[in-house]
Amino acid sequence: MIVVSDTTPLRHLIAIGKVDLLRKVYGAVVVPLTVWSELQAESTPSAVKTWLQSAPDWLQVRCARDPLPGDASLDILDQLDAGERDAIRLAMELKADLLLMDEADGRSLALGLGLPVTGTLGLLERADVLGVLSDLPVTLARLEASGFYLSARLRESVLDRYRKRHGIGS
Repeated sequence: MIVVSDTTPLRHLIAIGKVDLLRKVYGAVVVPLTVWSELQAESTPSAVKTWLQSAPDWLQVRCARDPLPGDASLDILDQLDAGERDAIRLAMELKADLLLMDEADGRSLALGLGLPVTGTLGLLERADVLGVLSDLPVTLARLEASGFYLSARLRESVLDRYRKRHGIGS
């Protein structure tokens, strides 16, 4: 399975100590060099930078190919930030099975290009279904505390599905 990730899922999963879920659920993850650079930015939490210094071999860094001159089919991506743009380009180039991306504009464009997309919450729910995450409600709280925006409606939707899967409150 080829999975390409944008910056936000990695940043937050590392920050809350759940980045190993990527390996457990997907095996390996590919990030474009741009995303790797964004994860090293001055504003990045030190826990993320420390983790990157000894990143495991299941995280692969690759350069996204620049579009060919005259290829206007990906011009629409120019409205995204560099990490999102290169994650989509790399996912298309590798014919990825999945793109991990949280930002709404990037997800919308990726879906419009026919890429299968999930985000951090999708990964956490999948990990819960597979039984490799035993504390989804606690993990959601830690995710929000790390600066991840989660609307009350979306939080409740994820927690409702969690309660149904686990027969809680029924």
